[in-house]
Amino acid sequence: MKSKLCDDKNRNIYIGNFNCEDIWNKDNTIKLPTLDLKEVRSVIYNLEELIIYLANPEDIVILRNLPNQDFVKQLKTLGIEIPKIVTPYANDMNKSISELVLNDTQLLCLLKNYVNNNLKENKKKNLVPYGATEYENKIAEIISAQITSNYLICSRLNNKLLLNFYAKQMNINFPETVICHGVYDLKCKGRIFLEKFKKVIVKEVYSSGGSGLVIIDCIEKLDQICKYIDGIFSARGTIVLQRWYDSLLSYNHQYIIMDDCIIPHCFSKQVIVYQNGKIMGSVFNDIDRSGKELWKRLYKMSYVLLEKIRETGYRGVVGFDSIFSQQENVFFPVIDINCRINLSTIFWEIISKYFHSRHSYFICREYVLSHPVAFKTIQSLMGDNEYSKKTKEGIVILNFASLNYNILNAKSKYGRIFYGIFANTQSRLKELQSFVISDAMTIL
Repeated sequence: MKSKLCDDKNRNIYIGNFNCEDIWNKDNTIKLPTLDLKEVRSVIYNLEELIIYLANPEDIVILRNLPNQDFVKQLKTLGIEIPKIVTPYANDMNKSISELVLNDTQLLCLLKNYVNNNLKENKKKNLVPYGATEYENKIAEIISAQITSNYLICSRLNNKLLLNFYAKQMNINFPETVICHGVYDLKCKGRIFLEKFKKVIVKEVYSSGGSGLVIIDCIEKLDQICKYIDGIFSARGTIVLQRWYDSLLSYNHQYIIMDDCIIPHCFSKQVIVYQNGKIMGSVFNDIDRSGKELWKRLYKMSYVLLEKIRETGYRGVVGFDSIFSQQENVFFPVIDINCRINLSTIFWEIISKYFHSRHSYFICREYVLSHPVAFKTIQSLMGDNEYSKKTKEGIVILNFASLNYNILNAKSKYGRIFYGIFANTQSRLKELQSFVISDAMTIL
């Protein structure tokens, strides 16, 4: 990505605002019931450490908290470049990290000085958020940095209502979908869809990675969801109802949109929990002939949409999710648009910059902790399966703050970690995959 968007005259300030969908999600949309007893939101916010892999040593990365020193030591041992890391003075989980930056005069001065100092050396200064919202635009204006795309464009493009419109307008094969306006509309159309398809999926207008959706397979569950929505939103707002397809294969194909061209960037298979639709990771392999043909086909089928996005003025990474239902032999090239950095964007950068094995697998493992866990404890569990620079195979712990944050702050026992698994053969990759999800990697 750097070679396409950046050069040695660029200096970047990265913000891992993983909650950008929450900011885009305005009051005229319906949100699905969530009882966040596990404090999943806090964990997602702390995934921001993954942004480190996008940065160069001369760049700045803004995190809520400084990373664990044993974790940083592991990264350095593996040859991973650590940028300058700064934090706001406060860490309020009810606010996005960019709101915290805007409330921190001292940090804004530091960033402004960074920009001014690079100006003297004729370096371009870019603010690079995970996704552009109004808060990052304000920061860029205050510190005199450039930001690739306007937040209004990003908000509009990441809206599932617009995708549904584009799919119809451009004759892109798309799951049967209806837009519901209010809870009564959802109940009526939901009953029709259930009778017709037996299983449906309800999606928030802004959502990603399997969040903000619920799979419904009976009238009772539909009525339960509608009763909740009616109590919270008083029947107002918009939500998406879509046919569910079983036996799914899902691929993410990404492109970089520039002023004068569209460049294919990366291609991966997604790791999905089929029971709830959550995306838990990505698989990257040396693309064989069939894989190249599939990506070429996806590019051709989605090119008209990419051109439309470019015409809006958006510049940067675009990720499309696609699905193939083996059971029904139907293929949808674009079921979701992510006009922002994707998690798989970060994974591809990790492979491209640091780990050059033939096969790579990125997986999120969830934990329920009884006590805080030291980084070295997890390292010791990996044993000989820890990544070896000599063999170019093994397991890497990709982030750490999201494991202990909740239990350290007496919020819950829930935590998660992303692991990177690298191997030179498919058989070794499968061995390492099995090990990561086995009892051997259980934290008591």
